[in-house]
Amino acid sequence: MSRLIDQAGLTAGSGLNAGAGLYKWPSFNPFDPGDLDPYLLFDAESSMRGTLEAPTLDLDPRNQETLAVITAVRTGVATYTDASGVIQSANADTVRVDHVDGVPMILVEPSATNLVEYSEDFSNSYWTKSGTSSVTSNTTISPDGTVNADTISNATGTSTGDTVFRTINPTDVDHTFSAYVKSAGATTMSLYMRNGITGIILSQVISLTDEWQRVTLTHNIQNGQIIFGNSDGDFAVWGAQLETGSVATSYIPTSGGNEAARTRAADDLVITGSAFSDFYNQSEGTFYVESVPNENTVSSFLFDLTKISGESERLLVYNTAGSQKVYLSTASTTWVDKIIGVRPAAGALSRGAISYETNNVEASLDGVNMVPDTSATMSTSIAKMTIGNRFENSFYFGGHIKRLIYWPTSSDRL
Repeated sequence: MSRLIDQAGLTAGSGLNAGAGLYKWPSFNPFDPGDLDPYLLFDAESSMRGTLEAPTLDLDPRNQETLAVITAVRTGVATYTDASGVIQSANADTVRVDHVDGVPMILVEPSATNLVEYSEDFSNSYWTKSGTSSVTSNTTISPDGTVNADTISNATGTSTGDTVFRTINPTDVDHTFSAYVKSAGATTMSLYMRNGITGIILSQVISLTDEWQRVTLTHNIQNGQIIFGNSDGDFAVWGAQLETGSVATSYIPTSGGNEAARTRAADDLVITGSAFSDFYNQSEGTFYVESVPNENTVSSFLFDLTKISGESERLLVYNTAGSQKVYLSTASTTWVDKIIGVRPAAGALSRGAISYETNNVEASLDGVNMVPDTSATMSTSIAKMTIGNRFENSFYFGGHIKRLIYWPTSSDRL
């Protein structure tokens, strides 16, 4: 039985609020979820706290100074949500700390391009206003805190007539459209995506409130349209985004320009040099990580420890197919490549740990323990840690890391 236990009845693997992206904490439980102490997740009756009370690495987004050991590389536009719930632009080459329902987490995403050229200006001729529909510019404070959201009126039609739409012809694969909407008098509206080749229309009826909500729809939209309609009144809209894949990533603002101007680079996060050697023990250690993936289909890596160059020496945790696995190789010999547990669901908080030493590699995921591997040789030349990606490759985690802690001692009671 796992020694990772849950605190205050919060169950790892529980679903998150799909609209906002994180736990909706019960009103009868008025504590700050960031105050939960991961150390207490370890069974204290066997004095594990005494063994693990001195971590040499603790990446805690509540305290951004702890993230200074990370070298971040990311060019171009990138956004995050601040503690007040406002979408902000991140500086290049910084770790993005994204607040989801007020909980700060490290945001790691692959590169993405917003195929919508005018994401905030629906009055632009780029967006077709059919029939009696119309757009009034800059009527409402948007999620970025400025008065730059537009109001759509008389969009009462469905797939044709009295709608606001954009015809677009991306590649022949699934794409995800997202936008922020709120009521400006209406109680409902609908979002449509039409494939112009097959004629298939995917739609979603949206209940509007006075609060902004990000709505998403995934469809193969080849030679088709994105359509706003079926409203019973006026509604505000902002932040339109169309991107390849089945997940809506962080908002990428656009105002025309080529694809390069509408592309967010990937988050490359690495700990190396003395920042790495100061915390890492080659012979034994224990990692604990809390994370929330945005998807659960694409191969992705939580972290990867390697030599400076080459992949002959590695220790990593990664997601593939329906599983999460731990992998260890030394001198190009694979010692461990084992399933820890069922791959965490998209949007669910997951807690896991791995411990390593010669002839003993253990792991635990959301209360389930892996059968220990008892034949493993440790590397003596691992020199860097890539967070949220595979070493020199592109298998990005695509999600949030709430906490990552390392102790320079092994444990057999995860």
